Amino acid sequence: EVDKEIEQAISRAGGRDNFLNTVEAVYKKNLDDIKKDTEASLLKSKLEQYVISDQSINSKQYNLANSLLIRLNKGENFEDLARTFSEDSITASKGGDMGLLDKSVVSDDALKEYIFNSPIGLINKVITSKTDGYHLVKIVEKVDDKVRASQILIKHINFEQWLEEQHNNYKKSVY
Repeated sequence: EVDKEIEQAISRAGGRDNFLNTVEAVYKKNLDDIKKDTEASLLKSKLEQYVISDQSINSKQYNLANSLLIRLNKGENFEDLARTFSEDSITASKGGDMGLLDKSVVSDDALKEYIFNSPIGLINKVITSKTDGYHLVKIVEKVDDKVRASQILIKHINFEQWLEEQHNNYKKSVY
């Protein structure tokens, strides 16, 4: 994987010589340094994907999303819950209104599948996205190939904070 990333960077730079010259001039690093940095970046990225998708690490967030689903199924108002609990800075103040969406603006596959294949009014599960967290989505309207939807977003744990906590806990256990 590291070699593949390096080869892609070399290609984007217009060749090996351009890549190595840029790396030396801008970063004061050689190819071995860049390989080590790339390996560390890939490992961190994989760890982050694991952490944000692990429900045991995100149990507080996951449990909140599920409790909101139960409240919605008991008849509580979606818009009120979105204003109170959603962590989406754009849609929360609008009662979760995401506007009229087409498939090109929804990047997460699970979210896209739910939004474009669910009937109007249905709120029957928590959708886990790879990038944001836990979504409760209400389909409001369908217009041609577009969908008006509202959401309540409960974000995954903040990876950088989680990593810092793990680091601090490790340091405490070592001393």
